[in-house]
Amino acid sequence: MKTVQTNVDYRRLFQVCMLVPDMDEAIRSMGGASGLTFAEPWSYDNLVYWTPRGVITTSRIRVTYSHQGPQHFELIQPAPGGFFDVERQRGLHHVGMWSDDVGGETAALVADGWAVEAAAVSPEEGYGRVSFLRPPGGGTLLEIVSTQIMPLMRGRVGKPLDGKTA
Repeated sequence: MKTVQTNVDYRRLFQVCMLVPDMDEAIRSMGGASGLTFAEPWSYDNLVYWTPRGVITTSRIRVTYSHQGPQHFELIQPAPGGFFDVERQRGLHHVGMWSDDVGGETAALVADGWAVEAAAVSPEEGYGRVSFLRPPGGGTLLEIVSTQIMPLMRGRVGKPLDGKTA
């Protein structure tokens, strides 16, 4: 297999995500053990992702981020089924990295043997503003997130998620 030089810069990592069965308990235990404080949780309903097996809808997820950074903790409490199925996997789910070119970076990683597990839209549509990839041989997912959504995340968390401020 030909190795492709990618431009993935892991210094752009901004979050580590854990899937949890109970958001309130996770906030209490994570905060108590680490001193972290978390943003008020918010919900996404009917979250749709393209996957190689077809389109998957998760009926609801609750999400929060730690205020502290620049490496934030993201907690997701999903409804059963869908891409974020806590019954299939608990604990560390993915690490998130900002990107100015989600489609380009995703395509470069795929060419280097990574597997797309989910994306906002299909490869033919350029993957959209987010993609989730598994490294060759398995391991934790890498979420590539468009820098276009930084303002949304700043509003949700109440603090910048730019990798420069805590």
